[in-house]
Amino acid sequence: MRALVWTAVVLWLAACGTGCGKDNPTGQRREPDIPKPQWAHASRTTAAAITLSWTDAALGEAGYVVERSLNAGSGFATIATLDANQQDYVDPDVVTGTRYYYRIRTRDTLGRLSEPTPVFWVDAAENQTPDLPSNPDPPNKGFDLDLPRPVTLTWQMTDPDGPPPHAWVYFGEARDAITLVASDLGTANYVRADSLALSRFYFWRIVAIDEHGATALSPVWNFGTRMERFGIPGGPFVQGDCGHFSPGDSSIFCPPFSPGQVEAFNMDKYEVSNQLFAQFLNDLLEDQWVRVVGGRVSSKVGDTLFAEVYPLGDEHSGIEFVPAGSGPGVFVPRGGRENHPVVEVSWHGANRFAQHFGRRLPTEAEWEKAARGTSSELGWVYFESGDAPDSVGLGFPYPWGDSPDPRYFNFLGSGDPFEARVGVGTTPIGYYDGYAHGGYATRSNQSPYGIYDLAGNVAEWCTDLFVPYGGGTSSGLRSIRGGGWRSSRSSCQTFWREAMSPDSTDNLVGFRTVASE
Repeated sequence: MRALVWTAVVLWLAACGTGCGKDNPTGQRREPDIPKPQWAHASRTTAAAITLSWTDAALGEAGYVVERSLNAGSGFATIATLDANQQDYVDPDVVTGTRYYYRIRTRDTLGRLSEPTPVFWVDAAENQTPDLPSNPDPPNKGFDLDLPRPVTLTWQMTDPDGPPPHAWVYFGEARDAITLVASDLGTANYVRADSLALSRFYFWRIVAIDEHGATALSPVWNFGTRMERFGIPGGPFVQGDCGHFSPGDSSIFCPPFSPGQVEAFNMDKYEVSNQLFAQFLNDLLEDQWVRVVGGRVSSKVGDTLFAEVYPLGDEHSGIEFVPAGSGPGVFVPRGGRENHPVVEVSWHGANRFAQHFGRRLPTEAEWEKAARGTSSELGWVYFESGDAPDSVGLGFPYPWGDSPDPRYFNFLGSGDPFEARVGVGTTPIGYYDGYAHGGYATRSNQSPYGIYDLAGNVAEWCTDLFVPYGGGTSSGLRSIRGGGWRSSRSSCQTFWREAMSPDSTDNLVGFRTVASE
């Protein structure tokens, strides 16, 4: 993380344990904290041999232990001890027509064993493995989907030499934490009974098992639900502050002309979350657009910094990179911070996210109009328009009005429940919605157009190069608006301006996106 580049007058303030049982005939210790293999299954079966497969879940393991039994619940004995990074094993010692039960353990460098995988069965029989489940609906990587509630998941699964296989459905909000939600389905569809949240990604996988236990795993598919956005009308608005709200430095806050002017556009209702940004990084990683070195996520071409992630990079990041024994690895939101705004993302990373989904970062003018509006409650500004003078309402110094009440927004000293936590003190997106959360009463901080968190929580990148209103050069800095969780109360006002290098990241800075109407 690199520090913000501050303007001259604006400051943001900180702030079997050890025993062995009959199912562990090796007599070796079992340690539950050793990652066990994932997705263990029988990938192929013949009358003379059975092929087992799994996913390498650990780094630095010494190898794996394969256990087998003729009963589902007991009698397991070790039949093979394998080297590190091996992800399949052919069991040649089988009897035709016999059903076998298997489980796999990880073995670490001290000889300790993980807990076993769930038991799976397979018959020693001439048999073809089911085809990989395919044709998911909602479509894989579909984004901003307006789905019915509840949603029905559908897919295609076939067996080349037998009746259609049965399906086990795994589902969840994190790629590495999908859980079993339906088992032994004889149809290729599943109705998700609970309504899915908007502005989220969901992940799912189908495990197809035929009548002999041979198993085919679909990829982990994902889709994004409809993003909540609101339209902002085009037209004039009062931009900056020339002494209307505070006696601030005119070179910073008073533009050389007023009003500002924007074309109609729409803006995200919420700041981009860790969950959404992690999925974006996974898309780039899968397409080999980025590399991860020392926790820095950078473009492969040009080595442009997009973000810093935990654990090898920045401990303040809400996104963790999990390397894999094979494959590129995966980005996942850190537990409990899935729905917090993303931080430690550079302007380049924010801009690339927006482009990836067919959108862009807001201009300073767009951001400010969305935040302050054009209400005349606090006064008017008159200006020349053609042959006659015209007027426009001043709007508000805070998105909800002129009250600096801490129940509206997250800033340094606001007293919200997240402020006392060690590390980053962001609140979940949309937290200040007028309801009580765990006994902490909030007031809605929606702007005049329905946008949340335009004051506090995290400051937000804009697309503009920062140029002082009084004249001067940008020095290559990009504009930032809105203040954040360690900002002063006053620097969260709608006209306040900041600047930072586009190559830098900070635990105070996030973003949201817009698109022209």
